Amino acid sequence: MEQIKLSIKQKDYEGSHNKYFKSQIVDRNDLEDFFKSNNYSLITWKIDNKKKDKEYNRGREDATFESASGLVIDIDENLSIKEAKYILEKKEYNYVIITSRNHQKDAMKKGKFSPAQDRYHIVLFFNCDVTDPDEYSSAYSFITRLFPEVDESCKSRDRFLFGSPEDAEYYFWFEGQDIDVDRIEPVSKDFLNTPIAEKKNVFEFDIDREVRLGSGKVVKVKDITTKQPCYCVRPEHYDNNPSAIVSLYEKEDKWVIHCTGCKWTGWSKLTKTEYELNQQMQHFYYLGKDIYEMGIAEDKFFLTKNSEKNFFYTIGAESKDKQESALKNLIKSRRLRTLTRVDYVGNPGIEKSYYSVDQSDGLIKVNIAARGVDVRDNSFIEDYLQDTFGQNKDFIKQYLAMYVYTNYTQLPTLILYGPRGCGKTTFSGLVADIYPSLYHDWSGESSNFSQECEKKLLVIEENLIDEKSQYKTLKKYTGQAFLKVNKKYQPEYMVKNNLNIILISNESIPLYVEKTEKPADPSNNQFFVWEFSSLNKTIDGTFRQKLKERLGHYIRTELKTVFDGINKNYSRYGISVPITKYEEQLFENNTTNIEAQADLVLEKIANRENTFTPDEEEYKLYRDGYLAYTLVEYYATGAVHPNAIIKNLKKRKIIEQGMIRKQKDKKKFNSYKIIKLP
Repeated sequence: MEQIKLSIKQKDYEGSHNKYFKSQIVDRNDLEDFFKSNNYSLITWKIDNKKKDKEYNRGREDATFESASGLVIDIDENLSIKEAKYILEKKEYNYVIITSRNHQKDAMKKGKFSPAQDRYHIVLFFNCDVTDPDEYSSAYSFITRLFPEVDESCKSRDRFLFGSPEDAEYYFWFEGQDIDVDRIEPVSKDFLNTPIAEKKNVFEFDIDREVRLGSGKVVKVKDITTKQPCYCVRPEHYDNNPSAIVSLYEKEDKWVIHCTGCKWTGWSKLTKTEYELNQQMQHFYYLGKDIYEMGIAEDKFFLTKNSEKNFFYTIGAESKDKQESALKNLIKSRRLRTLTRVDYVGNPGIEKSYYSVDQSDGLIKVNIAARGVDVRDNSFIEDYLQDTFGQNKDFIKQYLAMYVYTNYTQLPTLILYGPRGCGKTTFSGLVADIYPSLYHDWSGESSNFSQECEKKLLVIEENLIDEKSQYKTLKKYTGQAFLKVNKKYQPEYMVKNNLNIILISNESIPLYVEKTEKPADPSNNQFFVWEFSSLNKTIDGTFRQKLKERLGHYIRTELKTVFDGINKNYSRYGISVPITKYEEQLFENNTTNIEAQADLVLEKIANRENTFTPDEEEYKLYRDGYLAYTLVEYYATGAVHPNAIIKNLKKRKIIEQGMIRKQKDKKKFNSYKIIKLP
């Protein structure tokens, strides 16, 4: 039909406001605008005499069904739009597909969490208006056998759909046929092409199917242990009385529902044994030729290779038959063709961490919950940030808000330095405590194993971080979209880069930087550099714990407000980053000059020693394996202070850390033991 009869009402997402609709004829090519601006149904209801003079006068009730020009299937889980289009076009049905308001969003379905995925409506058209309510129900039951993923509530004859957002995706295909209502019964006999297709009045159901017992209580079939009266579950049979019996038939090890009213019998698709094995196997997957167990323990995701023996023991498959059945089922239904990626994200909107697996793409997504709410006291953290960062407090709050509420946004590297006990680790610990299992103390050096790549926060403390190799590693970790994870006894896999880095040091020049990369303005600044001052008050041993206790409430209230106020047209590093005087000093006194000067000093000392074998006491100490400070001071004629050269030689492990007084020919010199000259 080119002209479609719709029931419409102005779009309103409050269900109680949608009792009355109006009827309107719409050209099929104009449906997109109507589906985005109205709540709608392809069912038309009779006019309510009490409202006959009103614009919206058709009362939406099952009993007032008048006609239907087609039907709408609501798909919320487990079937992509691409798969739905393939099924419909293969069957040559004309269709419209439009995404719903929860498309690609996390949602709760029947009290259970459903991760973001395709959520949409399929609109199908009848070749003529259907005026018989039972005929409509039969047509719906017929067509939804193509889609076991259908939302069951859509089958009711008072069903309407909320309008889609203005930016909803819209697809249509009008090169096939509308549903021929007259052919439904003959076709349905072997429509499913299942092993029970030839059996008369027999159907199958999932064991998660809900059934209403004679007492009125609604339970899932899998929870039934004794024979009980229930209402018929077939949508074609509107059962006003409990005319069916549901029970677990021990001989077949299956659940069965037999209706004495319509004379149909339903059997569960799985046996009780298969169901119990599947429950035990829900955290096991078959990858390559190996069995892997995955899960979350102490808020950390794990992926562990298992032997068949351990697998059978864990799931309770003791007999050989159960073991063969379990392994066959694992390979058939829980096989990962490949392990493409494991993506870790921080999620402040969930209470408990979870993971999801896309078997077709080999993609695992791990959602880690933020620290929970304990003490509600934002002023404590506000005062701490003000005392610590002063005029840069607002920047720090923006950094924290972005860290909490975004993933895969490259944030600036924080470089924090100052004397011991000044509070650097207190702040880095505050950030780490937001998502504790996504935090890692890292050496700052690359190695054969790279578990740090799957974290959200790396804290680097007191290391040889002015080495060029480590600078390049930092640049790699902050610049690549994907990183490779290599762990002992686990397959290699990629992760989407979600890393952020905090570097803390006691040194005033804590990092090797390229002088040519000095930022010109805050919108393109990669580093926030801050010096912590010595604490002038008594240290409170419980202070870190007090911050942690207040953090959960703070991130869900104050930081959420901050995040909502940030311009989402992010700059290069997520937010505008102040160029502090400490950052300017870092680039001016970068370790490139220091290292070059240190090498030059050592070269001059070695040249004079090798050429003249000097008689001075400092050179006698040099031949004994000690470097006198006065020698460094004598040759450090450039702009770099001798103390900076000594620090550089210590960091490069050329000399030992401690200074000692060495005597030579009755003279004493401040000296350092030489470990190994370059």
